[in-house]
Amino acid sequence: MKGFSHILLSIILCLLFAANLQSASAQTPLDEKVKHVPMELIQNPDNPILLMFTASWCAPCHKMRSVMFKKESISLLLRKYNLVLLDVDSQPGSDLQRIYCEDRIVPYYVVLDKEQNVLRKMRGATDDEREFADFLSSGIEEIRPGMPAVQDIVTQEQLEILTGEDYKAATSRLKAKWSFGVGIGGLLSTMPFSSRSMFAEERASAADTLKTNYKGIKLGWSTSALLRYTFYKTTFETGVSFMTAGGRDTRNNENYNSYYIGIPVDLHFNIWHNLKAGAGVSAMYMLKGSEIAKNRFDAGLRLKLLWDAYPFCVSAGWQHGFVNILGVESPLRARNNHFFVNFAFYFN
Repeated sequence: MKGFSHILLSIILCLLFAANLQSASAQTPLDEKVKHVPMELIQNPDNPILLMFTASWCAPCHKMRSVMFKKESISLLLRKYNLVLLDVDSQPGSDLQRIYCEDRIVPYYVVLDKEQNVLRKMRGATDDEREFADFLSSGIEEIRPGMPAVQDIVTQEQLEILTGEDYKAATSRLKAKWSFGVGIGGLLSTMPFSSRSMFAEERASAADTLKTNYKGIKLGWSTSALLRYTFYKTTFETGVSFMTAGGRDTRNNENYNSYYIGIPVDLHFNIWHNLKAGAGVSAMYMLKGSEIAKNRFDAGLRLKLLWDAYPFCVSAGWQHGFVNILGVESPLRARNNHFFVNFAFYFN
């Protein structure tokens, strides 16, 4: 178990180091040739982009959406933009704020052309309709000077939805969505035997009579087909996996091998940038094993850390089995335990 702890600690440190590298890179000066705004946030790539950095706790932000955005002159101009409202307390809002904003004041407005070059910036809220209209108009005029007016890309009804209270889901276009993926991973498995007795003497006696004990670590692998549902910072994931299990007898180096098909069900929560924590359960059925395994069904608790840089994801964690593989009538018990590292690729 001490070896497992060292390996798990190493994985956690690697994930934190990778997160620190990404954070540092996000704070570098803006590269005008790089398109930082994800294309899934853009309705029409030929129209300009208006980024509004906001927050749920920001009263001036709410006032701008509920009052200023409703004014006729303003709504006519907003309808010509790819309007993207970004909550600075969530991704991609926090990432884009570091790139485009000089400070953390909200609301903060940035006008981009279709190549995502910065044209105009405006910080803070305003009660001056003409001032805000001039700001929006100047962005459009600079994009297409002397050309016909930029066409609307949203209707007034759609704009009402975009500037409503549920702006996070409506405007960012990071709506809840399903994704499919495939994964492959490596396992360190162990299946230690122990006595089921409550009495120390009987447990010691049982341990002395054990002919085998697969408490050693055995290398294994897994493949999986994944289905995930993403909503803001939370991800629900399930699928079908095929994996090896078992352990190694440290006395004679004999391996116990078993093969399972399983259905994991996990819930992931964002904790910092792309770093997520996950917990879940897994139901498994043994396809192949030795005669000592009386229970073909198994279930386990899963805990893991993930570096989720969609469409790629790297995860590492621990799964502990609940079921006694040796059966209810055995005086001994043995449970599947795995330390795993998985690499996954997702596509819509």
